[in-house]
Amino acid sequence: MDGLKNAGMNYTDVKEQLGLFFIQEKVQAASEITNKSYSRTDNSGTYLGGTSSTKTVSFYYLEIRFKNVPIGLPAFEISSAVFLRNFFRSAFSIFGVSKKRKKFSLKSVNKSFDFYFPKNTSLKEIEDELNILFNDDANKLYLDLIQQKFKGDLRYNNRYLTFSTLQIPESKEELEKLKAVLLTIVKWVNLVKTITPNPTKSVKCIGKFITPEVSNEIKWEHPDGEFSRAVYPESVYDFIHVISKDYWTDVNYREKPVDDWLKDPTLLATLNVEELKSLFTHFVRTERFCEGFWQTMIEKDYVRHVLSNPNFKS
Repeated sequence: MDGLKNAGMNYTDVKEQLGLFFIQEKVQAASEITNKSYSRTDNSGTYLGGTSSTKTVSFYYLEIRFKNVPIGLPAFEISSAVFLRNFFRSAFSIFGVSKKRKKFSLKSVNKSFDFYFPKNTSLKEIEDELNILFNDDANKLYLDLIQQKFKGDLRYNNRYLTFSTLQIPESKEELEKLKAVLLTIVKWVNLVKTITPNPTKSVKCIGKFITPEVSNEIKWEHPDGEFSRAVYPESVYDFIHVISKDYWTDVNYREKPVDDWLKDPTLLATLNVEELKSLFTHFVRTERFCEGFWQTMIEKDYVRHVLSNPNFKS
């Protein structure tokens, strides 16, 4: 991790300077230095009767995660053109073969960027919820990024947005160029922040992360002189955030037989929208008075039963 020595910097310097930059510009983001490895096979020696050799190649890059973007939007990726890029880093490896590409409206933007989303996401979802990413304001920012020679990937996975660089800046000059690109990306993120996720589809998007295995990630804290409290994985808090929206709130939820529904989880698939609102309000508010309630909900796989409801099938 000592790669930027000649420029008087190292990887830690880059991360620290970006942290100061985020504070100075009031950007809600955090950066991490990460790496990936892949095997490269050299068959050149086989032509002379020798054997092939395999070499492991590693590369380091920055992942910058932006905070407070909407939760529950359709997943997508915007990448600098991936043609001839290493297959390991391309959008093909993000969504596998089950992906679609959507073209941008401006030809100049379309030549420089690729826009991908999972194959099971409909074009209607993209047009209904992500149309802002293709409007005039967004196009102006894409043109600015092209001028700034943007290279990397902007990935949104239903829960958070990450900008991955192709490499770590190798000099202070390159770091300053990255900061300029980040300021443009922040403007683009501010457009994303104005998107309101579809309340029904967002439950479906985030609910898929809540499986019984998540219960293994729950931690319990035991503060001195206080009651024990559960600390849930981030995915659980994201789901609670989604079902806490006004759309899913029923102030009269106590008048509904929610406890009876939970005795037979198969009933959750038969609830209508108004009953689902009562159920979700019960989920959110019971945890406030019964610490660890969500652990029970997860272990009993109630979310999966909810997602089998026809309202979340479309």
